[in-house]
Amino acid sequence: MADVIRILEGHEAPDHRQQKGSADHGGRVDGLTYGAVHVVVVPLPTKERPVDLRNLDDVTRAAMLSEVDHDIAAGPGPTGVLYVSPRLSPQGVSGYPDLLRDAVQTGNDATLAAALASNGRLLAHETAKHPKGGPDVVKAVPVTAPQTMAEGEFNRYYARGVCVRALAETGPQATVTIYRARESTNPRPESVALVGTTPSAAALLEDLRTHIGMDTALHLPPGPNSGLSIHL
Repeated sequence: MADVIRILEGHEAPDHRQQKGSADHGGRVDGLTYGAVHVVVVPLPTKERPVDLRNLDDVTRAAMLSEVDHDIAAGPGPTGVLYVSPRLSPQGVSGYPDLLRDAVQTGNDATLAAALASNGRLLAHETAKHPKGGPDVVKAVPVTAPQTMAEGEFNRYYARGVCVRALAETGPQATVTIYRARESTNPRPESVALVGTTPSAAALLEDLRTHIGMDTALHLPPGPNSGLSIHL
């Protein structure tokens, strides 16, 4: 019976010439058998899949990078500041600007999440307010923290890039279209109502530069990431 090796979707299969001797080559494969080795691609869990950002091309990435660099250079202040999550460790805080720039230039929210989840960049525990007004509670940082942070901030800079691009290509009256970039099993009615609407690119850009997170700029109530984004 062939040995079975499972790899995550989108990852490279190992070079089995070094490990098994019977495989012809490595590379991306999907359920292929090489000699005594059968390689099966395991689909990524939904949370690890990148959000479907329709206008994430070189033009939008350049506008995103300009927005990121502006925030990094702005320093402390009421607006235009790079958001640094309190869940980041000292290593995470110091490395985050470069990780975000790398993701904006060549990656996506999933690559940013993977980077945040590695090398001790997230704290293991956090302090939260007691729901009944008692002493603060120390609890474990959720395992979904890197995905939540990466999706929210990458999507926000993507949307800023799209707004900048829309204004440059169309002028001050430019609008953008809200769509669902990530499926939700139980979408909030407020987010469902926004799909297909066309807000002003200038007004949305100002909101996105001022507030943390895409949902805040869309005036959605607090809750899980809605999965909404915008396109030209």
